[in-house]
Amino acid sequence: MAAVWAAFKKSLNCKTGDSCCVREESQSYTGGKKSAAAAELRRSGCSRSIANLRGVIHSQYGSSRRQEAAPAPARASCEVGVRCHRCGDRFANLDALESHHLSRHAVTELVEGDSSRKVVEIICKAGWTKSENALGRVERVVKVHNAGKSVARFEEFREMVKGRAAKLPKKHPRCLADGNELLRFHGTTLSCSLGAGDSSRLCTSGTCSVCRIIRHGFSATREVKDGVGVFTTSTSKQALECIQETAGGKATGVKKALLVCRVIAGRIHRPLENLQDVAAQPGFDSVAGKVGAYASIEELYLLNPRALLPCFVVICKS
Repeated sequence: MAAVWAAFKKSLNCKTGDSCCVREESQSYTGGKKSAAAAELRRSGCSRSIANLRGVIHSQYGSSRRQEAAPAPARASCEVGVRCHRCGDRFANLDALESHHLSRHAVTELVEGDSSRKVVEIICKAGWTKSENALGRVERVVKVHNAGKSVARFEEFREMVKGRAAKLPKKHPRCLADGNELLRFHGTTLSCSLGAGDSSRLCTSGTCSVCRIIRHGFSATREVKDGVGVFTTSTSKQALECIQETAGGKATGVKKALLVCRVIAGRIHRPLENLQDVAAQPGFDSVAGKVGAYASIEELYLLNPRALLPCFVVICKS
């Protein structure tokens, strides 16, 4: 999966298009930084590593938000605002822009032949036998355009994990480098037609877990399994098998769906006995469930829901 994970990183859109906005302020105090970030993106292309991409994200969100508190020059006071980079509409504040983003630009369907879809399909096929048609179960693949708040929440958690790791007597290189970021699957259900027919909006149904997660993030109660944490797997097959067949899951129109997520695993505890007892121990960010061949972690519980960021949704046929 290491090679696939590298390909997945390259498939992530490295343009500011994955962010929900571009801040419009006076060129005299923000234009330079915006231009520098844009130039950096043009130089890097989509082969840029996620670690470097984080720096660009912070330069667009962090710097602009810090300057928001500072008084703008008098000549630019009427120019302050936020603009949706996708449609050009302007909004008075970030909250209004985020609401617009979630209702208009939250997702995009990836058609067959799209390079990103090909990478997702490769990832989904891992773990299935040759006689099993994994892709035959796929109805639609959707790319998630996370709102700025979601990305910021994820990156803030990464920095917290790295900060804790730096204080430990025994250093963990992966935790120090990127918070020990992994690629994982989370199985859940969908009760709307997300991404179908060029639709890019999220529904507001309380029964649609996919839209709720993209809109609000993973829940510390709804997505927690076995009383430990948010459950993820290393393969799509495992994730599908673990989706709970609740009454809602059997309702008409409700389908199984896989969230392909970036995960900050941090320090992983590999328990030998009771998972619940280990989850209560301080100093760990995740707990390994089932461990496979070569010590690969097939099941992983994330103790903090901020550790997950959905990137793609694989919608399964009924």
